[in-house]
Amino acid sequence: MFVNLLVSLSKAIPILLILAIWETVTQIGLVNTQILPTFSSVLRAAVDLIYSGIVIRHLLISLYRAFGGLALGILVGVILGFGMAVKKQVKNFFDPIITLTYPIPKVALVPLTMVWLGVTDQAAIFVIFLACLLPMIVNTYHGVRSVDQVLI
Repeated sequence: MFVNLLVSLSKAIPILLILAIWETVTQIGLVNTQILPTFSSVLRAAVDLIYSGIVIRHLLISLYRAFGGLALGILVGVILGFGMAVKKQVKNFFDPIITLTYPIPKVALVPLTMVWLGVTDQAAIFVIFLACLLPMIVNTYHGVRSVDQVLI
């Protein structure tokens, strides 16, 4: 028990050291507090934001967007991946599209999405949907294709 506590504390030491250095260099004036505020002021502001409810409200909005995009990505990805694994016509139609779009970083679609949909919840959900869609399609396809034919 005591050894586990020491191991946990030893892992926290580098972080605590960085925070102490941060506080020290800003308190003694080595770094201007307009460039880098003191750690203690950042901590106070974080506590104030948590108690005011602003952080919780924004956290819930972010979770809504993340789970919305994930749910849509899973739904469409599983259906499409299953369809591609079962029907050759579906695979022949979608495989070139997936092969071409898979290597594109999904972050590169953010500016296009902002132009098309603006800075909205729908735009955020769409980007998350696209980021989840292709891995879901590919993994579902390979999962269905790898099922032993005897079991089917």
